[in-house]
Amino acid sequence: METDQNAVGQLSESKKKAIVLRSRIVFPIAAAVFIAAGIVMILLKCPVTVSVVSLIIGVVCIILFFLPVKDEKKEMLYQSYVSRQKIREAQKNGELQSKDDVDRARFESDPVFHDKVIRSVKSKADGDYRSRVHDAESQVKKLKNKRSSQLAYLEELRWDKGIHKKFAVNMTEGKIKINGWKEALFSQISGFDLNLQTYKKTEGKADIKGKRHLSAGGAVLGGMIGGGTGAVVGALGMGKKSYKGVLTLTTSTVCSHLGVYIGIAGELDEIVLISSDTECGSNTWQKEADTALQILEKLKVLCQTPVPEFIPSLEEDESIRALDVEIASAEEALEREKARLPVYQLPEKYGGGIIEE
Repeated sequence: METDQNAVGQLSESKKKAIVLRSRIVFPIAAAVFIAAGIVMILLKCPVTVSVVSLIIGVVCIILFFLPVKDEKKEMLYQSYVSRQKIREAQKNGELQSKDDVDRARFESDPVFHDKVIRSVKSKADGDYRSRVHDAESQVKKLKNKRSSQLAYLEELRWDKGIHKKFAVNMTEGKIKINGWKEALFSQISGFDLNLQTYKKTEGKADIKGKRHLSAGGAVLGGMIGGGTGAVVGALGMGKKSYKGVLTLTTSTVCSHLGVYIGIAGELDEIVLISSDTECGSNTWQKEADTALQILEKLKVLCQTPVPEFIPSLEEDESIRALDVEIASAEEALEREKARLPVYQLPEKYGGGIIEE
């Protein structure tokens, strides 16, 4: 990069101060914006954290404005100013016509612009590198998640829940699962029994017919006491009534609890099928009673069934093997992307060279 130290040396001290001040004017502007925003948010009763952060950023901007500028930075600012002045003169004279010509001249003579271009090239190359690596990592993660899901699916396929969702049987591994979580081998089944609790309920229903008989004496007495209305009252009060009918009593059995006890590895677990009052003979009762009997019959068979000596590994399934191949390939691709470090290539208008680290 070409520099014009003579032109820089001709700058007056006041001009140099103005150049430095102009380069830092962004700090007080940003400070005013953030502080004003913080005050407005406080007045509007916005979240305190957001308001405080805005005020802190504003104060930091003020501090940065008053921090001293290094001599090296000042020289760059002076040179940048001189470069811009010369480029404007060259544009007026027709020496620089296209934007690419102007950018190339600035890149070669303006240290601030030169550093900006270098940072931009490196930032883009680094971004591309991170994006490539991220995509490769995402592919590996996606395949591994797919593998985990497939293993869970294959594992679930081994469990038969045909009798009841709380009672699952895995013939491949010689296991049972109780209530969705308690697992045990067939050989660990130590016993089982029905847990049935019932009580009798009796209800009565009366089918009764009544007939009232009025006596003359009663009616007369009622009339003497209260006139016409009194006669009716008297008749009701003094008359006789006979009843005829049938009282029917019905006794039914109610199940308050139905379950199956299962002894597993020294512990007693229960599969509860009915836990609230249910009429024996109802559809619900019949369904759960049949389920209980099926579980007992199945346990009778399972406790005499030996646990398989060889259990095929889920990892040996063809679908898992295929995924393992894909994962290995994706991991190799990831390593290749990591090894393919970013190359900082300048655009052709700036010379097209490679920027060294």
